[in-house]
Amino acid sequence: MSVDAGDVVPDSYFRTDEPGEAEEADQFNPFNAQASRLFADTPVSPADGFVQHQILRVGGLQNLWGGVSLRFSRDDFSGPGHSTHAPRWPITYDDLEPYYADVEGLIGVTGAPGGNADLPDGVFIEPLPLNRLDRHIYKRLKAKPGLWSRVTANRKAVETRPSRHNRCRRCGMCQNGCYSNSIYKFSSRLLPEIVDAPNYRLKANTVVQSITCGADGKITGLRCFDRAKATHTTVTARRYVLCAGAIENAKILLSSHTAEHSTGLANSSGLVGRHLMDNPNVVFVALHPRFLFTRKETYFGYGNHLLVPAQTSGDDGISTRYLADIYHGNPHLVPLFKRNLPKLLSHPLAERITFGSSLMFLFGPAESHFDNRVEICDGQPRVFYNWTQRDRAVIGAIETQGRQMVRAVGGVFLGSYPGGPGDSIHYAGTCRMSSDPVTGVVDANLRSFDHRNLFICDGSVLPSLPEKHSALTMMALASRLSAYLGSPQGRA
Repeated sequence: MSVDAGDVVPDSYFRTDEPGEAEEADQFNPFNAQASRLFADTPVSPADGFVQHQILRVGGLQNLWGGVSLRFSRDDFSGPGHSTHAPRWPITYDDLEPYYADVEGLIGVTGAPGGNADLPDGVFIEPLPLNRLDRHIYKRLKAKPGLWSRVTANRKAVETRPSRHNRCRRCGMCQNGCYSNSIYKFSSRLLPEIVDAPNYRLKANTVVQSITCGADGKITGLRCFDRAKATHTTVTARRYVLCAGAIENAKILLSSHTAEHSTGLANSSGLVGRHLMDNPNVVFVALHPRFLFTRKETYFGYGNHLLVPAQTSGDDGISTRYLADIYHGNPHLVPLFKRNLPKLLSHPLAERITFGSSLMFLFGPAESHFDNRVEICDGQPRVFYNWTQRDRAVIGAIETQGRQMVRAVGGVFLGSYPGGPGDSIHYAGTCRMSSDPVTGVVDANLRSFDHRNLFICDGSVLPSLPEKHSALTMMALASRLSAYLGSPQGRA
């Protein structure tokens, strides 16, 4: 059984037409107002400026997922590859590699082999071709040996094979939601295959509030609120897998305190809610003048066709890897650009400027810090988060790199926008996995050290967060956990 706080968002919810001239978006999704309406008001109060983005529907944030699907590297599992305080994982790349391949085969990941150890190759389907501006940027970056020459086709969970009925319609912005079921989404792809299986049931519109535990440490049930019936209910099972996300997992466990577990369940280490992480990021906007008054291009693909893995050493001596995800201008970006252009500018000219521009999202690794946390204060959940000194140094380093990248591709720099804590929406770390119950919450098989029939599987178990998007790693961990739960050891 799956227990979910919301119901399924149908593919038909998402628009099939291009965004209108007068459309306004908001802080959650600056590209599309309709997509923004899916975001919930956060039930966790932030402190220190943290913004939680949350969708209380089946699949959660995957409903507006960009689909970028990257493997972590061998160094990412060993600790020192990207952060001074990143701990070593209790598993290795080799432990997860077959599950990466299984998930890539299931969801269909675009890409091209690159032989880059920092960005391991996977099982790929053909990516969409580059558009004219992409080709220009790609050629310029390839000409920069040692800097950005490892630019490659983006790796996205989007169907591109012409023979498939749900092949990408090439509208240019996956984050707005996909009406054609081209971007992989659990509720559109996997759920229809298992929803009628005799051993599966989806209990929708049911919010898990806390977990009950017996004196022997065995989990006995989920206390829930049925939103449809406006009643409280209890869900029981033999084994429980908590996968509500890094912030919600901590909230549920900390709210489930008992006489025997006064600081919350699964928390004998005192680490539940601690080491919350999110990637530092900076967004760059660049205008490419040579494309302003050329023939209008109507091919937009999935918008972000280019991925640039790179590394920098800043003036302060910091060395960091970072990742650039590059979008070319497309119709879905026009409302965003119009908000920042003179009011009297005509719509056709705003389109020209948008289509001749690019957005570059640069992500750096997150620092794992004990004080970045989820807590229960006076009965209410709170998020406390500040960029660490290293986080700020990473932001400074990638801001410098972004400006240089704009110049390198012949662009005119229009602005940079550093993201605040929570804006990358790559939440991780509050129930970290470890080989030692003193330094973690779950073991290498994602079983709670404190409760043998409780497992945790999502971004919360990541001991560290490199510069890469973490969705594929979370799905690979889920695939590995599934195999373990079916084994004699997992059933014990």
